[in-house]
Amino acid sequence: MPPGGDRAGRRHAHRDRGRRRAVAARARRRARATPPRPIDAAPPPPTPIDAAPPPPPVDAAVATGKPCERTTFDTKLVGDACARGGQAAAKAAMKQFVRDAKAHEPDLECGTCHKKLAPVYSLKPDGLDHFRKLGGS
Repeated sequence: MPPGGDRAGRRHAHRDRGRRRAVAARARRRARATPPRPIDAAPPPPTPIDAAPPPPPVDAAVATGKPCERTTFDTKLVGDACARGGQAAAKAAMKQFVRDAKAHEPDLECGTCHKKLAPVYSLKPDGLDHFRKLGGS
């Protein structure tokens, strides 16, 4: 056991802790203190974080322009969409139509009118009538 008992080495430890806290507080104050910028000074140049975000990624089907499998269309919605952007545009147009039509028929989904989906999207016998009943053209 060290001379002076068990507390001999730790007798003034509380003083050291206070000094360490004071030194750390001074360092924090110095780090926060920045020289004031003159009012008429120009703002700093943008950092990479302040720069404009990158453009959204382009869908691969739209980028390649994969054409629709069909060449004749019974509906204007799908025909125009295929002419504008191929399969991806037609799919997006139909998804939007289904979202809008769910207000009238909540359980509506792609399989309500289609027998099979990609790549041909063949219709059920009553699929076209159902589409028109929901307001499609």
